[in-house]
Amino acid sequence: MEISKFMKKIFSATMAVFLAISVLFISRGILFAEETTKPVVNTAFYATNYHYFIDIDASFKIYGSGFGDIQGNVINIDKNINLLVQSWSDTSIKMVTINNNGTVSVGPNNLIVRTSDGIDSEQFIVTFEKYWIGPNILSISPAIINLGDQVEIIGENFGDSQPVDCPIIPSNPAVPVQVY
Repeated sequence: MEISKFMKKIFSATMAVFLAISVLFISRGILFAEETTKPVVNTAFYATNYHYFIDIDASFKIYGSGFGDIQGNVINIDKNINLLVQSWSDTSIKMVTINNNGTVSVGPNNLIVRTSDGIDSEQFIVTFEKYWIGPNILSISPAIINLGDQVEIIGENFGDSQPVDCPIIPSNPAVPVQVY
């Protein structure tokens, strides 16, 4: 009987130590899991417009959680669009596409957010596009012109650069035509 009580005490002590070690490992495991939580991307939008297609050379943001306060990277797995991070927080990343040499439409692109700790988000898909919007002429004045007269053209989408002198080349002496 004495041996049995002694064995029960040893068994109880061993179980207590085992239980304490298990709790220690479990608590460290949970802590470890908190440190390696994947970043989550909720949306990727223009900085000013809410569209799923992102204009090349426009700033845009991705929103989510778990990006971390220290800047990591946004990686384009397809490597056909270059991205430059402009600002980084735990819940949003502002970027711009750079050096894309006249690309008109590229996508879909598989992107991931990589935290400064090297933890990757799930892939998310973004399509980059360059919108080529032609000029929209609203009015030309004066309505009747002679060769050499100054003409004012009012409209939109002429571009961001300074206007240049546009010669008027008549296709017929009575009807001048504007060359773009």
